[in-house]
Amino acid sequence: IQELRLAGSGMGGIIPTELGLMTNLQRLDLGFSNFNGPIVTELGKLTNLFYLALNDCKFTGTVPAELGSLWNLTRIQLQDNKLTGTIPDAFGKWANLETLVIDGNKFTGEAPPAVCDLRNDRLTRFIATCSRDGSPGFLCERPRCCTVCRQAIDDPF
Repeated sequence: IQELRLAGSGMGGIIPTELGLMTNLQRLDLGFSNFNGPIVTELGKLTNLFYLALNDCKFTGTVPAELGSLWNLTRIQLQDNKLTGTIPDAFGKWANLETLVIDGNKFTGEAPPAVCDLRNDRLTRFIATCSRDGSPGFLCERPRCCTVCRQAIDDPF
């Protein structure tokens, strides 16, 4: 199987760790579903992925650094979940990345410099919910890093 699309299927629950055994996957789309809990580290074993959509679900916790091993990614969508913590520095290894969408979460810290450096290469779309006026949250202050900084909406989750 090279493609698994469950977007909008109504399926849900925690992502089975066995999904990491599907190493031939090139496209994984779980968006607009009822998946929840943490993003499992086993997804980092899907090194043939070029498209990963985990958007508009109910994922919680931090983004596992293991996703940094997805060298072939051109597009990753994590928006509109309940993710927290920082963006892993390992995301800066995605030399083919064109689109990174992380808005609608509660990320903190700064955009990793290595991710911002991708804007000099192929990354043309980096959308985040950014902190403004010194308030806590995600910072995307480096020139030309985020292409769109959305304003945070007070949402206690």
